[in-house]
Amino acid sequence: MTTHVEHSVLVIRHRLDDGTECFIAEDPSLPGCISYGKTEDEAMEMLADARRGYLRVVPRAGEDS
Repeated sequence: MTTHVEHSVLVIRHRLDDGTECFIAEDPSLPGCISYGKTEDEAMEMLADARRGYLRVVPRAGEDS
């Protein structure tokens, strides 16, 4: 069974020291779940992938190995 949950996203346009522009995307409801991309769309795609990994790993963080 799959449950659909909506998450808020914070996207920040950032300029690196060399003048290159990038976008940083963060899901505030998942601490430390942050990604980036050359475009806003790429940052959002990368964040979606980061969320999947986060949600696979974090619920098991308290389990014994």
